[in-house]
Amino acid sequence: MKIKLPARKLKTEQDVLKALGIPDFRHVTKDSIMSFCGMLDRVDPEVAKAVIAQFPDFARNAREALLDYREMLKAIVESDTESESRYYDVCDEIIKSLAGMLEDEELSFEQKQDVIEQMRDIEAHMCKKDSEHKRHSERLALIAAGAVMAFCCSLVAVLGGKVDIDPGKLDGAGAA
Repeated sequence: MKIKLPARKLKTEQDVLKALGIPDFRHVTKDSIMSFCGMLDRVDPEVAKAVIAQFPDFARNAREALLDYREMLKAIVESDTESESRYYDVCDEIIKSLAGMLEDEELSFEQKQDVIEQMRDIEAHMCKKDSEHKRHSERLALIAAGAVMAFCCSLVAVLGGKVDIDPGKLDGAGAA
């Protein structure tokens, strides 16, 4: 859902409904809750409190949206891990084949050096791939942490800092 956010401050509940593209608060979805959280810095604090009070099951839906986001990131990591595993398996097979060539007594010393150099090249590519994977994982972790922190900070700001956040509840153990 693409929401066009106005540059001005949202001063009424109708402004919020218009920005979310919904006729009333009964049409709220997890996406619209996350969109609302993203625009909290431009919503008058009293209006934000009134809007939150009208969202049916705001806390439950916001929690579900964060859990959905976590599952999406988990699926990305699993897909990356599977792809990386296939890459390493292929590299291992190539190295085994090259190692088998080294046992050929008909190869000259120079040819064996060339085979060893090819093995080193493959190992270097594997190291590079491992570094790329670690950087990618770090970026995903930072993005996820940023999204959760932005969400929580927005709520704390709107609710006047009177929020008790229990990170243990995000693990899905308390899901109803």
